[in-house]
Amino acid sequence: DAAAARTGRIQGKLDEAPLDIDYIVEGHTCKDVAFDIVQTARGDDADLIVMGYPERHQDVTETVEREAPCDLFFADETVAADDLGTINIGAGGGPHHQALLPMVNALGRLGSDLHLINVSSGERGTDETSGATLDALADVEETAVTNVFADSVAEGLVETAADNGGVLIVGASRDRWLKQALFGSTPDEVVRLSAERDVPVLVYASETGVRGQLNERLFPLVRYLRKRFPRRRSTTRGTASRTE
Repeated sequence: DAAAARTGRIQGKLDEAPLDIDYIVEGHTCKDVAFDIVQTARGDDADLIVMGYPERHQDVTETVEREAPCDLFFADETVAADDLGTINIGAGGGPHHQALLPMVNALGRLGSDLHLINVSSGERGTDETSGATLDALADVEETAVTNVFADSVAEGLVETAADNGGVLIVGASRDRWLKQALFGSTPDEVVRLSAERDVPVLVYASETGVRGQLNERLFPLVRYLRKRFPRRRSTTRGTASRTE
C-alpha cells in the first residue's frame, strides 16, 4: 500500500507537467533500498541517477554512490525544473568538473542560458581558467563569462549564481575518503553557502575508475611532499634547469 501510494503521488505530479517524453513510474518493495536502486539502474541500463544529498539518508546514498553503474546527480528540495533555464558553472579544470561538461553542453543545446563563473580566490582557493571549459561548450551558441574575485572559489560561485539566478552545478568525487565530508571541500562549502543565499545546487558525481581513485587518495601526500621538499633551481649558461 505504501509503495502504491508513493507511485500514485509521483505519477500525479508527472501527469501535471508538460513532458513530451516517455516515462515509467515504478513502485518497489525490498529489504535493501540501496541494492534495489543499483540493481534497477543496471537492469534498465541507466545513464544517470538523481537522488537527495547524502546527509538525508546517508547509508543508502553512500552505497548507491559507491556501486552505481552510471553517473549521479545529487539535489535537494530547492531545485525546481524552472531553475534549469539558467545554468551556472565554475571554470575549474579538474576531472570531476570536466565530467559534468557534456551534461551542461546538452542543456545549453536544449536552450538553457549558460553562465561560466571564473573565480580568482585568496589563500583558501586557487585561480581558475575558463579556456578548457569554453572549449568543452563549443556546441553552445553563446556562454556568458563572469570574472570575479572572492575569498574562496565556493564563495565566488555562490554569490555570482545568486545574482544570475537559475541553478549552480558543481562536480564532485564519488570516493569520499573522509566520511564527515559530503562531496569534498569546495562542493561542501558550495552546499553550505547556497543554503544561506537560497541558491539551488546540483552536485554531479561521475564514475571514477581505479586510476582516478588512486590519484585522489595520493594527492594530499603529493601536496605535502611538495611543501616539505620545495623545488631547487640552478642556472647554467642563461638557461634554468630544475630538479624535484
